[in-house]
Amino acid sequence: MDTTIQFGVLIVGTIGLATIFGTYLARMITFEMRPLEKTLSRVESGFYRVIGINATKQMSWKEYFLALF
Repeated sequence: MDTTIQFGVLIVGTIGLATIFGTYLARMITFEMRPLEKTLSRVESGFYRVIGINATKQMSWKEYFLALF
């Protein structure tokens, strides 16, 4: 019985998270306003700076690879 409940919670949680992240990605692709956009953009730009990626420059896949490794 416990295994069935755990499996049900896992399935419902997975579908719930997929719906949330899917909606967020769809809004990002269509350039719609997203919740927490300013905060997340600051986190993203900080992460880019830490790993050595210049977000304003067009980089090739080789440059991205070298920045990550």
